[in-house]
This record gives sequence, C-alpha cells and structure tokens, in this order.
Amino acid sequence: QKEREEVAALGRKLFDEMEKSIDAVTISTPDHVHGLPGIRALRMGKHVYCQKPLTQNVWEAREMRRLAIEKKVATQMGNQGSAGSGLRRAVEVIQ
Repeated sequence: QKEREEVAALGRKLFDEMEKSIDAVTISTPDHVHGLPGIRALRMGKHVYCQKPLTQNVWEAREMRRLAIEKKVATQMGNQGSAGSGLRRAVEVIQ
C-alpha cells in the first residue's frame, strides 16, 4: 500500500507540473499502479499508452473506457515483452 501511495504522489506531482506541456503519457509503473495514473491522464484529456495489466479492478477499467470515449483520446495497452528480438525470431521460425 505504501508503494502505491508513493507512486501516486509522484504521478500527481508530474501531472500537475507538466499538464500543459504534454499531449500523451506512457505508464510503465509497477503492475498494481497502472489504473489510477491512467485515469488521471484521461481526465486531463491526454492520450494514454499503458503497460499490462491495465487495471486492478473492473471499476478502473470501465472508468478508463468511459473517459477515453468522453475525451476522444487514443488509448493502447501493450506488453514490451513481446517486442523483443527473441520472440520475433521464434515467430519467423514457426512461420
């Protein structure tokens, strides 16, 4: 819980200081703290790229979807583990 609160405080500080100078955010925090920074960014009308897992509960997921539609911003969830050359080579071999 303490780690989640510390990360949230840092995220709030960054958003407050940079709100007018950014168009989008990428969220690559520890797994259990992706949803709330994503929601904060979406409320500000920022595009969001978020690592998986996107959220920790259904409410966070639904709120992110609602805000993305309302603010008309692009969102994407990714997994950087699938971007490595080893996995790409495995796909080539299988194909």
